[in-house]
Amino acid sequence: AVLIFLFSLSFFQLPLFAASGTAPVNPNASYEARELLQLLYNLRGKGMLTGMYNWHAVPTERTERLKGITGKYAGIWNTDFGYGDRENNMKEIRYGVINAAKNQAAQGDIVSLMWHEVKPSDPESAGWGSVQGYYTDDEYDQLITEGTDLHNQWLARIDEIAEYLKELRDAGIPVLWRPYHEPNLACFWWGKNGGERFITLWRQMYDRYTNYHGLDNLIWVWGAGMGSAANMYDYYPGNAYVDVLGVDIYQSSPYYSQDYYDALVKIANGKPIGISECGVLPDIDYIKQNQPDYCYIIEWADFITNGDQTDESIAAAFNNPYCINRGEIPADLPDVDGPGILPDYDPSEFHEVFVTGIGSNYISLKWNDFEPAAAGYRIILDGESILDAGRTPGSGGQVTITKDDIPGGMQPDTSYTFTIQPYGDASTGYVWLPNTHSITVKTLPPDGAYIYSVAAGAGSFSVQLKNVGASSANHITVYKEAALACEKGFTGENVEVSGLEQATVYSFEISSLDGAFDTLTGTIQTAGVRAVSVTTDSVTLEWNDFYPNKALYKLDYTINGEQQLTNIYDLRTTVEGLSPNTTYTFTIWGVDSGWNWRDSYSVTVRTLSPNRIISVSNGTVQMEIADREALADYTLVVASYTQNRLQAVELLKPERVVNYNLVDCDATKAFLWNMSTLQPLY
Repeated sequence: AVLIFLFSLSFFQLPLFAASGTAPVNPNASYEARELLQLLYNLRGKGMLTGMYNWHAVPTERTERLKGITGKYAGIWNTDFGYGDRENNMKEIRYGVINAAKNQAAQGDIVSLMWHEVKPSDPESAGWGSVQGYYTDDEYDQLITEGTDLHNQWLARIDEIAEYLKELRDAGIPVLWRPYHEPNLACFWWGKNGGERFITLWRQMYDRYTNYHGLDNLIWVWGAGMGSAANMYDYYPGNAYVDVLGVDIYQSSPYYSQDYYDALVKIANGKPIGISECGVLPDIDYIKQNQPDYCYIIEWADFITNGDQTDESIAAAFNNPYCINRGEIPADLPDVDGPGILPDYDPSEFHEVFVTGIGSNYISLKWNDFEPAAAGYRIILDGESILDAGRTPGSGGQVTITKDDIPGGMQPDTSYTFTIQPYGDASTGYVWLPNTHSITVKTLPPDGAYIYSVAAGAGSFSVQLKNVGASSANHITVYKEAALACEKGFTGENVEVSGLEQATVYSFEISSLDGAFDTLTGTIQTAGVRAVSVTTDSVTLEWNDFYPNKALYKLDYTINGEQQLTNIYDLRTTVEGLSPNTTYTFTIWGVDSGWNWRDSYSVTVRTLSPNRIISVSNGTVQMEIADREALADYTLVVASYTQNRLQAVELLKPERVVNYNLVDCDATKAFLWNMSTLQPLY
């Protein structure tokens, strides 16, 4: 089934990842999701995908009825996870939705899903009245506050839906996911307490589904109801949380309002837009001429049978050459040109930051005058202020950030999150004001060959190149502290290097054997944990920060059959009280804020043997050497005395000496000395 779906998208030659602005907001989005989003970008002004909403209890009935009216299957199959009532088994219905989604995808449909969710504090059987219910502001604040009962109820409800979506992810099916629609109309519980609370709710769902559940097959669609630009924008979660924007249009005229279109275009700022629901179908030629950015349209279930439009008008719309039904995606769609941002957009009525220019080594930003009390603004990156910008009253501010403004330099093809914070004037002591806005921007790739990504493994790493050609003959050389660690040849854009030490920094050079590109360089720390110091009774461990979302790291090892557990808040620890010449396995776990043990790495270490000097007498040094390798860093220092006066000092590698004889002296002293640390062993 998956192969059939992929061919339905791929045969028209999608330029996957063709432009940086077309990338999904989820950096780990699946191949299929990226391909689907690229299609929507490519359709702008070239055609409009058709869609049909189906009732969740009978998830293909309207699709089939539309086929009977128009002779066409819509290109998008849409339904709902729905709400329950006393007569419905929602688990059975939702599995039916997933099975239908798989079947429709196998036939070439694009899958679109939404959810009329009952209030999380209500039972699933509460039905439509709960969907249209409300929370007080205090209750809504509890719902979006971690640790509260309401928040946990909400998590349990959305986690249940996530399990259904995982079935589509595992089948390789991308989904146009449109939760919490029409928030600006305040007709459902999620939109009745203002835009700020709704935005928090949306972002929390995005984080849960993306970073916790790994739902990398979702394209995030934000669907507004008919309204002004300002009304819509107050509920917009932000460019970093939305891939596609839609508007639900229910009006009797087939000449859809230009105001809704213009508002959505402004807010989208270059992202794809669509008509996510509609009643009476529009005049398609009017859409093509006046509202060409709409790339899809989905008809609501009621409106092909309720008499508001005739079968003939429905058939005329779906058979218009500008409409794209199942199996009709054209083969001549152009690549998207540029980063997917409209550079001439001036968001005069909005309070967000926008990109006005972008390259491989610079980013230009502009923002509205969102803080009237500001004397100026500062630009923050990773918690540090990197630039100051003045304020133009009524217009806000703007700045161009160059490679020299960022510590370590601005890198191409890299995402940066900038925060704009205003500060007061002299009368306030130039204090920082709390009203801030942020934006995440990805720089453009450079011309020619470049390193696209470097990923660390346990004692290994992989490098992906761009613009080098699939058959390019290349060579990688790896260094540890300027000493050669390994080298190998490879072909194409991908190479993996293994057999390295864990948690160790390596530098590398990649060269073209046929001179196709200049040498590329990089640095990477391998993942894992390593022993940086070992004695007879202690081991010092270091590891890379392999679980950034941690609350802490936990050390796990065993002594004399008893498990030892230690909480660690650093990336280094020393374990003491060990036995000499004994093998231990140490495991470092990343622990999240819920005290769940997540990722881990292990290392096995043997403590040093008790190499020792037995006696020094009559001019002879006697040593017991149980482990010669363990003494590699040590030197045997032998000092001879006559009448308590130092006569000679000799330095010898201890592995070469067991019995050492001195003559013409009254006494001899000897000890093992570490020449690196300048400390004696005994």
